[in-house]
Amino acid sequence: MIPRIFIFLAAGLMTWSAVVLAQVAAPSLRPGALNTVSFNPAVLQWRHSTVTIGRFEGTNEIFLSDGTKLREDAFAGPFFQGVAVGEYFSLGVERFVLEGSTSDPIATYLNDYDQTQAALAGNIGGVVALGVGVDNTTLEFSSGSQQVNEIAIAGISLRLAEVFYLGLAVGDELERREFGAGQREATRTLTRMGAAFLWEGDGSALRASIFSEERDAFTFELIPGVFNIRGEIEEQSWSIGGIYSNILVEYILRDITLRNETNAFKRREERRAFNLGWVPHEGLAIVLRSEERDVADQPSGITQDRTRRRITVSWRF
Repeated sequence: MIPRIFIFLAAGLMTWSAVVLAQVAAPSLRPGALNTVSFNPAVLQWRHSTVTIGRFEGTNEIFLSDGTKLREDAFAGPFFQGVAVGEYFSLGVERFVLEGSTSDPIATYLNDYDQTQAALAGNIGGVVALGVGVDNTTLEFSSGSQQVNEIAIAGISLRLAEVFYLGLAVGDELERREFGAGQREATRTLTRMGAAFLWEGDGSALRASIFSEERDAFTFELIPGVFNIRGEIEEQSWSIGGIYSNILVEYILRDITLRNETNAFKRREERRAFNLGWVPHEGLAIVLRSEERDVADQPSGITQDRTRRRITVSWRF
């Protein structure tokens, strides 16, 4: 049987990838949308120049199979994003930091989270955009263990008839874990594909998108022989939103599945997000985001109710 700490560590990055959204083909309607700089770095070229600061808060309520509440984790922190878009080249950087806590003093939980992204993009004829990016994330747990994920990614985005977008991004992810017994690392490939419709006018916009992501399984040698501690991840996302008279309304639905064939572990997560804000074509923009998530693990029967709240304040140039 796998120690419970390994299950929580195995799910760590999946838990925090919640901040990612479907910006594989076309830019989000939200300026400074969190965790988008290197998601598909090519999309930077279609964005507006922005400077953004924000605040992120969330809770995870964890329940046993009989409905008994095991514990509640909480976390909060700031983020910053800067994007400079030129006629031929674009550059983006982002920093996101969180601190966590739990209601159970003896539980292992995510104590600190630190993520930095950077990306560079360019376009060819206003139709094809190419980009490269990096994403470095460090997770520190209350047990003293540490997990570091490094992603190097390259992407392409096609803009057709000014409103239709197709995107593809492929990357390599290195995960390094430091336990009391030593250090282990593994690599895997991730692929993101998406399509979107995006029309923008003066104070108005309409966007609809769909994307999918696949990450291969990680294989760690934690004991003699090969042992797979984290399985493959599959994700699908759909979104629709619009801006009318500078008022933004957007809804996003995501479905994520993590499978580990080694020990039959499976996690299913459904996320529902609603965004509301003031987003002019230029100047000050403010967006509020509310997100709910339902998580179910098999065969343990453990479930989680997760909430996420976020506010972003941006200046669009």
